[in-house]
Amino acid sequence: MAHDHGLDEEKAREVPIWRESTRFTHRERLVMEYAEAMSLTPPAVTDELSDELLAELGAPALLELAAKVGYLNATARSNIALGIHSDGFADACGLAPLATRGETRVTSPA
Repeated sequence: MAHDHGLDEEKAREVPIWRESTRFTHRERLVMEYAEAMSLTPPAVTDELSDELLAELGAPALLELAAKVGYLNATARSNIALGIHSDGFADACGLAPLATRGETRVTSPA
């Protein structure tokens, strides 16, 4: 998807290690922290994180982020409950494996 939309594929591959990667901006890190906190059971979004994102993104973008994360969580949970699994497209696309925790890459900040 990153390739099809002209995005930085190497950066996209480092999403699983966003905390350790040097490729992400402060704003991108806040968004990923929010998405991760919102996806926990129970959700763990703090007032401080929400306030920082509100100041960084503005109310319309924060609302859109919350709606998108909520929607994706609902669809993922529904798929799991219904026994719907991956079709394995990633196995056939020819891309290098995603970065994993414990793997360190030396890169320049985006």
